[in-house]
Amino acid sequence: MYLSIYGKVLLVVYRLLHTRSTTGDMREVVRHVSTRYPKANIYAVGWSLGANILVRYLGEESHRCPLSGVGSLCNPFNLIIADEDFRKGFNNIYDKVLAKGLQSIFERHLLLLEDMGGEYNIPLAVNVKTVKDFDEGLT
Repeated sequence: MYLSIYGKVLLVVYRLLHTRSTTGDMREVVRHVSTRYPKANIYAVGWSLGANILVRYLGEESHRCPLSGVGSLCNPFNLIIADEDFRKGFNNIYDKVLAKGLQSIFERHLLLLEDMGGEYNIPLAVNVKTVKDFDEGLT
């Protein structure tokens, strides 16, 4: 199982392994929209890590992909380098702000997750200082 947090919605998805570039949520959203609007042309645009997830999804789906068009903006193609740069200079401020946002969303759903235990470090996820802390607590 892994946790994905988008806006104010917490998605709990069962999976053996989670990474920042996991495409399961993307696949589920595209499936849902395609099912609900079977005659519609569906387009997707990804920004930053979202662009990386979108491009990976396209590669995995290949000729089966139901999307009519996509846009990939500011894609961090090399996630290892992007992760290292994320904690340098101005990005350090962005890291802390994003971590606080993740922490806030997670705390709103804590009652649903407090018995999760196992390999997850809930206390770390509740007290994060960086996005890496959040990842280490929940992935």
